[in-house]
Formats: sequence, C-alpha cells, structure tokens
Amino acid sequence: MGNSFSAKDYKDQLTKFQSEFLSHEDSQTLSQFLIQSEDFYNVFTTVMLDDFRRIKQDKADNLAYLLSYIIKTMHDIAVNYKVITEETHKKTLKGCLNLLIRIFPLLYEDKELLMRCMWREQAFFQNQINAIKMMESISLLLFKPGFSIQDVPAGLDLQYYAIDEHMVWKQGITVIEAPNHHNQNYNQVRILLLRLLIVVLSQPLYYSPDEYLLVLNPFSTYFTSRRAKNTKNLFVSLVNTIIAYDTQGYGIPYLSAIDSTGEPENLTTLSLHLMLILIEYKPPSFENLTYLIRGGHTSLNKVKEYFLRLSSEPNDQALLEDLTLNEHFRLMRVIHGRVNLDPLYAGFSRLFSNIINSQITWMPNSVIMMPFNQEVCILLWRFITINQHVFEDFTAREDFNSKILLGVLILLDQSKKNPTKSNLMYLTIFMLLTISSSRELAMNLNAVYNMQVKLDIPEIAGGNATYADLMFLSVYKLIHNGPRLLKPIYKSIIAILSNIAPYTKKLCREACDGLMYLVQIFSKKEFLLEKEDNCKSLTSLFEAINYLVAYHDETNQYLQIQLMKYQTLFDQFDAPDFEAKITAKPNSPVTQQAAPVEVQQVQPVAFAQEERKEVNASTISTEASEQQKLIQEVVIDKKDTSIKEDEKVPLHAEDESPKKQPPQVKEDSDNDDDGWQKQDDQVQAPTKEEEATAHHDSGFKALQSIGGEVMKQERGTPQSQFEEQKNPDVAEAQQEIQDPNQWPSQEWFKKWKETLYVPNIKACISHTYNKAMAYRNQLIEEDGTYTSNQIVNIDEDQLATYLQRFSLKGLLPSMPKILVTTYRGNDSIDTWLIAFLWGLVFVVSQEYSIYDHRRFRLFSINTYQGSNQAGAAAVQSQ
Repeated sequence: MGNSFSAKDYKDQLTKFQSEFLSHEDSQTLSQFLIQSEDFYNVFTTVMLDDFRRIKQDKADNLAYLLSYIIKTMHDIAVNYKVITEETHKKTLKGCLNLLIRIFPLLYEDKELLMRCMWREQAFFQNQINAIKMMESISLLLFKPGFSIQDVPAGLDLQYYAIDEHMVWKQGITVIEAPNHHNQNYNQVRILLLRLLIVVLSQPLYYSPDEYLLVLNPFSTYFTSRRAKNTKNLFVSLVNTIIAYDTQGYGIPYLSAIDSTGEPENLTTLSLHLMLILIEYKPPSFENLTYLIRGGHTSLNKVKEYFLRLSSEPNDQALLEDLTLNEHFRLMRVIHGRVNLDPLYAGFSRLFSNIINSQITWMPNSVIMMPFNQEVCILLWRFITINQHVFEDFTAREDFNSKILLGVLILLDQSKKNPTKSNLMYLTIFMLLTISSSRELAMNLNAVYNMQVKLDIPEIAGGNATYADLMFLSVYKLIHNGPRLLKPIYKSIIAILSNIAPYTKKLCREACDGLMYLVQIFSKKEFLLEKEDNCKSLTSLFEAINYLVAYHDETNQYLQIQLMKYQTLFDQFDAPDFEAKITAKPNSPVTQQAAPVEVQQVQPVAFAQEERKEVNASTISTEASEQQKLIQEVVIDKKDTSIKEDEKVPLHAEDESPKKQPPQVKEDSDNDDDGWQKQDDQVQAPTKEEEATAHHDSGFKALQSIGGEVMKQERGTPQSQFEEQKNPDVAEAQQEIQDPNQWPSQEWFKKWKETLYVPNIKACISHTYNKAMAYRNQLIEEDGTYTSNQIVNIDEDQLATYLQRFSLKGLLPSMPKILVTTYRGNDSIDTWLIAFLWGLVFVVSQEYSIYDHRRFRLFSINTYQGSNQAGAAAVQSQ
C-alpha cells in the first residue's frame, strides 16, 4: 500500500476484508494497514462506521480477527518496551488507536458481537481475552515514555499505583512541578488515548435510562479500580490538564478566536468528558458483585482473575471490596490542603473569568467564551457537592462572587430563554442552590457589584447594587421570564433566596419589588392547591422576608415599604377563615358567602388600608381608630417602578380564566418525602416542538422529583450531618393524600400557615405604617400649605431614609430560626446528569461521526430547524 496515504487503496483493503477470510498469512498486510491508519483525520474522513458494519455482515470472523490483531500488536509494544523510540512503533500504535475508536462503537450495537470479540478467548491469538489486553494496554500507553510523556531519568522506576510527578501530564494539584507540564509534543497522542477511553466507556448510550442504573459496565469497573495501573496518575493528569487551560490566549486579543480548535482545547474538552464519566460511574455493591461473580458473570470474572494474577492474593475478599469502590470518586472527595485547593481554585477562577470577560470586553468578540463551559460547570458542581473541603474553601473566598458566581449567573441568564440550553439552566440552578447554603458566601454577597455585565434584570437606580441584589433579581427574572418547564423545581429556586436572606444586609428597591412579585404569583389559590411543593415555595418566600425583617431591619427600609403597600395580601393569610376559603370547593356555601381567597391585583396601602387589622396591640403606637381616620391620607410616591403593570401576569396561562374544577391529586402508592403527590420519575419524550439540540431537555422529566430532593437544616450544622428540621405537627400534616377525590384539609392548611410567620410580617407593617403617618404629620407641620385632612404624597426614597432612624428590635412576636436548604441527589437526577453528559460527548464526537446515533437508547436525537446542529434532545424510556 506504500508509505503515503491513499484513500482508494485504503477503501480497497476494507473491501478485501469483506470478501476474503483473514489468517496469520495476512500479518504483513495487516501490519501495513495499521501504519496507514496512523493519521486520525485520514481514517475518519475516508472510512465510516458503515464500512466496518458491512464487514460484520459479510465476514464477522474477519472483524473479530482484525480486532484481536490490533489489540495484540498494541499490547506487545506497550508491555515489552519501557520507552518507545522507533517511529514505526509510534505509527503502529496510533493506527491501532484510530481503528479501535472507529470500530468499537459497532460492538456496543450488538451485545453478542461484543462478547465474542472482547470477552471470549481468541483461539488464533493464544486464547487471549481482548478486553483485558486492551484495557491493560491503554493504562500503560497513557503514561508511556517516548509516546505520551517525555523520557524519564535513567534508572527511575515508574510508579503505576501511586502519583508519579515524572508521569503526570500537568502540574497543579498534588504535583507542584511536573517535567511534562510545558511539553506539548504529546498532546496529539493523549487526545487519541482519551478518545478511545471515552468510546470504550460509552456503554450507557446503548441502554435505556431504566437499564442504565441496573446494567454493570465491566470497562468502567476496571478503569475506576485502584488496582488498575495508573489510575491515580490519570486522575491527577485530567484535573491538572483542565485547570491549566489558558483561556486568555497569553493576553493577546482575538487569539482565542483565531485558534479555537487547537490541540490544547481538544485535550481539555476530552479531559473534562473523561473525568466526568469516571466520577459518575457507580460500581455495584459488594452483595451484588459477589452474586454476579458467583453466578458466572463472564466479564466480571475475567476482570477479577486479571487482578488476582497481579496481586497474588490467597483469596478474593479484599479484591471484591476494591471493585465496589470508584477510585476517581474517592480521590475527588479527599482533595484537601492549601497545596491542592489553591491551584484548583485558581484554575476554576480562570475558566469562569473567561465567561465574564467574554461579556465585558470593549473589543467586539475579542474574547471567545470557552466552548466547554457546560462541562466546567458540571465539574465544579460535582467538586462542591462531593468534597466538603472544596465547598467550604471556595465559597469562603472573597473573590468567589466576582470570579465564579457571576459566571454562573451569566450562564443562567443566557440559558433561560434558549431552548437548546435548558439543561444548562437546570445545572446552574442546582449550582446556585448548592452554593447558597454557605454562610460565608451569603455574607460576602453584601459586597458591591460594579461589573458592567448586561443581564436580564431591572436597571438598579443609582448603581449601588450588591451581589445579593444580583441574586434576588436573577431569581425573580428567572421565574418571570423563564420557561414554565421550571415549575417542578420552583421550590429549589426559591430556596436560594431563603438561604442567603438571613445575611443580606440590604436589598435595593428593585430587588424588593421582585420579591413581592414572587409573593403575589405564588399566593394564588390554584397554585397552592396544586401540590404541597407549591406551598413550600411560598413558605420559603415568607422565610426570606422574615429573615430580612428580623435580622436586618435597620437597612431594609424598601422592603418594609413594600410590605406595607401589599398589606392586604398578608391580611388574607392571617384571616381566621383562611383555611375555609382556600379549601372551599366551587359552589360550596363558603365560596358563595365569602370573597375569593386568591389575590387579584393588590392595591397600594392608600386604597387597601381599610382591610387592615391590628396585629399586636403592644407594638402599635397609634390607635386603630386614628389609623382608620387617616387611612386615605397617605400615598407613597414611587419614582421608578421596576415591575411594570404589564409584568404582573398570572403564573400560568390557565390562571387568566377561572377554573371550573379544582386541581385533583392523583393517587400514588409510592410515598415520597414531600407528601401530596409524587412526581413521575419515568422520563417522557417531549414533543417535537420542544426538542431542539443535544442540550435540550435531556432527562427533563427526571427532574420533576428534584422538588423533594432538598434538605433543610439548622445553619452551622456540618454538611455531612445535615438533617431536615421540621415542626412535628407540620410533618404529621404532610402526609400524601391517597384518595384522588380528597381535597386538602383545613387542618393541613392551618398547620402550614404557622410556618409562614405572618405575625412578624404584620408587626413590621404596623410599625412601618405608624412611622409613615408620623412622617406625614411632620411634613404637614413643616409645610403650611397642607391641611390636616389633605392627601400627602410621600416620596419613597425620603420615607426609606426616615425609617432608617428606627428599629424593629423587640417589636416582633418571635425571631425566626435560621434554616438552610441544600441539594440532595437521587436516581432521577443521576439519570438526567448522565444523559446530559453523554449528550455533550456526542455533540463533540459528531465532528468525525464516531457514533451512529440511530442505535442510541439513552436519548433521542433531533435536528433543530434552521440549524445543522444535531443532538440528544430528550431522554425517553424505550
């Protein structure tokens, strides 16, 4: 075939494989074929997966023989040579890697073919087990001197089961100085090895979501075991490669736009993918593993026998225990110490700063946002949820807000209106929920926000905003402008606000307006009756208000004014007949005799004050009769309203017209910890209109149970010891309604209302009203043109300044206990995350058509109209 690549000759050779059986006599031909396959681009642009599929159909034995020859050749070179110096060996190894990447997806399409080619003895090759030989070869070649790393000093023994600074690709965590750090000559080979490893671990693509959690992946079991060679070196190399990526292009403008597909970027992308795939693998339990091995599971027994040969242990008890552990997950969990946390934080700060810099650059498009920003978000999220040291250290840093949190908010803002980035939207919400549970972070949010980033939030008057304002406004706009697909996780979204509220010293006027908007839409009767999670969402909002009022009343005057203006809303929740009204069925006597409970358009205090009732006589300095007399004489004049009238829309489209029938609670025999109605954990396929690209709604239905996957605990409790804090009476009331015709009881709502701390809010309203009346009287005395019975317009800013003189200390009936809500995963979220991750892997791999998506079962593939981009649109049960 010659030394130069010929596409015609290469295709002709594949045609011969379809017609003529291979044997040992073809060794020379196959050797030349491997050398001709050294160039990745030539192989993947000349040969498609269908070309090898035809070989499988016509001569399946040839495909098995070719794979055996490739693996034997690769294994012989990897094992027999400590340093690879000959160019022929390097070309041969590259050819082996390229052909395995091309062929291996074909094996997952046919389980019998996979077993035949990889896990059964190959008679023509000394009964070798191809899977074991291949995995051992990959483990060695990842850190082979002269091939993937530079030569090591003479006489130095390589450390396969420890972290060896001479073998690790980049310096960073654990390794302060790595000899290979600045050597870019081996990036191409590392890219091939990572591509092959990802393809080998791609078994989840060919199983349905339900099967994924049950089917064992022996390849993942091998590569996540601490007994495999170079497991620790691989983990450190992947992490350090990711955090060492240069997002700035050496500070040269437009360099990232010019060189956007170079080897460093490809290597970083693949490192992210492989790192996430490895840490997300869940090995079987010891009982299940023992049962499978004792039952004759072919692949697991081969893996066990291989590790036993290496260790020479008398029994397999310790080995089986090791096979139930994911070493990559363990290493991620135990990272600690300043020597590791500092480079890790510096790397993530650099990556997220790229997101921020791409939005504030004064030279158009001079800084391009890194294409793997979603993968970086997943990795950071897994770090802070898995490793308590990382969580506490990162969130306690003063520049975390400006370097990382702001980047997360930018991605959330960009994804909420883009249907192709719905998974990124969910991910950023989970990140914010996790991050907000940090007390140190909540306190640091009071720092001034002065970045000129264009976000979908109201313009803040005066520009005196804090990061806490940014969080409140981002959540408000997320619910106001975001898709209604977020409805199942509203409780988690609102929990972000209640987490940071106890430490928010001051909210701007626009943030207070947004908070009251959320209270209005979450107070609707239909919304509260729909399910218990909706009531919990409103509870979280009331918690946030109580925290702001109780702990920082001296600086939250705008919130006090807003509460006074919307007093009627809180009066309805404190009314004695609240439970009867909200649980009254249509056409019932209570419904006919009483006014509707749901809030329509809440009027300002000047028009709604007649409904006001006394909260606590000891805290009200003005008599009720005097208040009634002057009720129509105060008008708060607001200069700049951030929430316009056209924004005050119903939460759901169906809320615009009255419902004839109340929402029904479906019967569900499976109790979940949220009470009323358990969300369907089965993943449903969305409509074609909802399906866009690889990032659209993958596994969205699986997210419907996230509403129950949050835990509340007292602030200050270690995260590993978090336990839910509940009122026993409320917990007893939170029982799932089994009768589909049963209506929520008045008793349940009565106990739920106790969690709202309405008396505190009403005491604040009374205090604010009294001070507003005193300020009105002061204006009348200072300006002789006013009369005692004349309506006085009070400027909101002036009233806020006046209220700063007074405090609510000692006036509130009770002080709310600070609780924190944090993220807690479940199988549904794990399935969604796996689908999301493999969707990202698939999109990157489609540049060279590595996979045939028609054979996927984990998710479906749809093409977004108006774009050539294709991807995984949704997870659906098969």
